[in-house]
Amino acid sequence: MSTALTAPQRHKLNDLETIIESGLQTFVEVGVALSQIRDQKLYTETHETFEAYCQERWGWTSARARQLMGSAEVVAEVGNRKEFLTVPESHAVELVPVPEGQRADALRDAHEAAAAEGREPTAKDVRKAREKYTPIKERKPPKPKAPEPESAGDMAAAITAAAEKHAESTPPPSRVAAPRLPAIPRIRDMIRACTDVEDVPDAELRRLPMNDITLGHLARAHEIIGKILHIHRKGSHEQQAS
Repeated sequence: MSTALTAPQRHKLNDLETIIESGLQTFVEVGVALSQIRDQKLYTETHETFEAYCQERWGWTSARARQLMGSAEVVAEVGNRKEFLTVPESHAVELVPVPEGQRADALRDAHEAAAAEGREPTAKDVRKAREKYTPIKERKPPKPKAPEPESAGDMAAAITAAAEKHAESTPPPSRVAAPRLPAIPRIRDMIRACTDVEDVPDAELRRLPMNDITLGHLARAHEIIGKILHIHRKGSHEQQAS
């Protein structure tokens, strides 16, 4: 929703935009003008947000606008010192994250480091010098890794271990009945892990020849899967044929 400006506000906006248009090469004047437009909400007659105003009126992203305004603030802080009469934009940008009151010290460190090597300071020098003054953000603890999916080998080993434990406490029968229901989901999961078969109904698992599927035979996981797949596919073909 746009907000109409008063005549003095519109006049002020025109003056500030003239500064921006004529001083695009002077980042300090541009940054100061942008800050005033933002703080006094002089953009509200044509745009709902300051970010939209910067993008549509000047073709700048909100990040670039903040960079210009921040750089202007840096120069306003350190530029009145005799040792820093001229501060390039590339240097000012690097000093934006440094807390106010410490930017001159960081810039001085960069100048001294470059002078020790007999050269002019660069933006890289300023970036390195600011590390001493820039507070380190607390790092968030890493997210716990999701548990890795159980492999087919692990699943087969788990079935085998459970079968052996059960066999130790059960008298060996001459003929073992069908696997109990709790074991069926484990067998089905093993099928999903090893093949592209999504599901095998319990009824088809129970159709396995029980004289072959003894508790001891569960160790032969691949053979079990082969038998189950054979029955599953045979049943699918019979349904299609009918």
